[in-house]
Amino acid sequence: MDMDRMQDDFFTRMEASTPLRDLFEHIPGVFFFVKDAQGRHITANSALLRRYRLESEEEIVGAPTEDFFPRDVAKSYRDDDQKVMTSGKPLIDRLEPWYDEQHQLDWFLTTKLPLHDKKGSIIGVVGIIRRSRERMNHPDVREVAAAIDYAKQNCKTQITTADLARAAGVSERHL
Repeated sequence: MDMDRMQDDFFTRMEASTPLRDLFEHIPGVFFFVKDAQGRHITANSALLRRYRLESEEEIVGAPTEDFFPRDVAKSYRDDDQKVMTSGKPLIDRLEPWYDEQHQLDWFLTTKLPLHDKKGSIIGVVGIIRRSRERMNHPDVREVAAAIDYAKQNCKTQITTADLARAAGVSERHL
């Protein structure tokens, strides 16, 4: 039996998405979601629900990202979703802001993959969000985080690229 047929036979017999959803309930520090092509949430693990301050999955099903984030942040997520669905290529370990334990935007890694129907058409995205202490220690990430922290602390004043570069400890060109 060839590999594709064996996998198809197995997955056809599998009970919907229950095993995959259950798996993501038991991986600490991982936030799992599925969105349809219109950007509406289809499912999420309980960790993501808690981070969004929701009581049940019913509150997220059908809700767009814009219901949970400031408009500019939500637009960035929506643009990424569309890029993944249009290109058919995954987005792997993208560093971006997401809610921390205090419901403040902080740095997390997001991975999104196109989600296909049985005919091969892309019908949405599946993804995970997680912190990565190892990645956060990378010099480039520290530099970007330092520049953004500086911008947050000085948002009421005019900030130049030189100011941001100085805060990050790098040249303007490097920044």
